[in-house]
Amino acid sequence: MVRYDDVEEQPTDLDTNIKLDLTYKQYVDPNRPIPSGETTLVGGQEVDIINSGNGLYEDEYESGRYVYRGANPNNYIEFNNELWRIISKEADGTYKIIRNETLGNKAFDGGRETECCSNSNHGCNAWSSTANMVGSPSEFSSGKYTGTVEADSEMLTYLNGEFLGSVTVNHDKIINHDYNIGAVVVDNDDLTVQIEGEKAYKWNGNVGLISVSDYIKANSN
Repeated sequence: MVRYDDVEEQPTDLDTNIKLDLTYKQYVDPNRPIPSGETTLVGGQEVDIINSGNGLYEDEYESGRYVYRGANPNNYIEFNNELWRIISKEADGTYKIIRNETLGNKAFDGGRETECCSNSNHGCNAWSSTANMVGSPSEFSSGKYTGTVEADSEMLTYLNGEFLGSVTVNHDKIINHDYNIGAVVVDNDDLTVQIEGEKAYKWNGNVGLISVSDYIKANSN
């Protein structure tokens, strides 16, 4: 709308030229993914690799790996007659999945009197015994793995015992895999450093917990 300044009578010249410079910004729907133009097979189906929105991304930190990211990506599958979600397609073609329903509150570990762990009265903070980590015993002699933790955590024992035994459908699809179980790197804002810290210690088994880097990579922020 164009208005005249205060005038006492209607002007006779009512025509003029106006130049308008308009800047357009493309609206990006956060719930609508933007495909990168590439695809990969997930469970035998072609899935778009995207670079915006909720969906499957190429893992920029680990070559050949793909991760699902966003508030609610379409990564649901049925496994053991339950709802699960795909965390990642690993570089070796295996899939890391997580059950959609939690197990409820469970202690990571109970009190131990003879273990060499921090706050041993409240349990051990190590996932696996040093003897059961990948590389034992050859890498112990090189000094890579140190420690005197003699027993696996209660959580590890439960997940790979009672819980694993309760999986009656698709049990043949569960395989042994190396899990990175290195600790959280404190005061660190570099995800590469965190991933390398996790890779410093490995454990081989069927069922584990997601790592800090798994959690961060799934976040759209």
